[in-house]
Amino acid sequence: MTALEELCQYYEQVAYSDVDVFQRWGSFGELIGMAGHKQPLAAVRDRSLWGSEPEVWVAKNYFPKLPSGVHNRYFNAGVIVANSKVFLEQEIAQRSLAFLQDYPELCHYADQSGLNAAVNGDWLELSPSWNWQANTHYDHLIPLRNPRFVHFTGPIKPWKDKRRRFDEVYFFAMKQWLELNGLHHVLEDITDATFLASRERMRTRLLTEGNTNPLEMRNFVKPYIDRIDFADAELGLPVFGWTDDR
Repeated sequence: MTALEELCQYYEQVAYSDVDVFQRWGSFGELIGMAGHKQPLAAVRDRSLWGSEPEVWVAKNYFPKLPSGVHNRYFNAGVIVANSKVFLEQEIAQRSLAFLQDYPELCHYADQSGLNAAVNGDWLELSPSWNWQANTHYDHLIPLRNPRFVHFTGPIKPWKDKRRRFDEVYFFAMKQWLELNGLHHVLEDITDATFLASRERMRTRLLTEGNTNPLEMRNFVKPYIDRIDFADAELGLPVFGWTDDR
């Protein structure tokens, strides 16, 4: 938050992303036409609010303890675009840090909790294309929708994905980067040859474990991801890379 505040002093807009965000396509430059909006920041709704009803744990144990404006307007802080002028005027960074210090027991998601408390629901909503939060319930929709940025929010990351939960595009892009930087040894215990077989096992698990029905999950989240009132859509940007096969 401190770095974001410092950068806001020099630039009209500042984009931030977590280190576990993968850029499938597109760039933050597409959002330059969004400069001057009235909210301090633009972000993507947290995955717990993507479906037709909130996820049970956050609805019962987390959101009710936060300021009232946050309950149905809670964003994931993995990808943020700050409107520098408003962000500084409203002292968002200082207020976020103050909330973290004053109410640590309410900050289950650390800085994300603090930022949400500081803006209290007053943020500009981007489509999930800018921060698709990886989850076994919705991951099967990524090849169909092709979001710009995929955020690996859980404990499993592409660099320790031995069971091959995620698509091969992440693994091979990471492998190429590591090789270019002399770090190929990082993946020595994860061989390419196991990839396709492991992916097939993962697909089977999705269909048989946890009572997760891919079609039901698609229908559960479809009203949200099909919305046309996101800030990026209103700029005339395509919400996803392709949308014909839904």
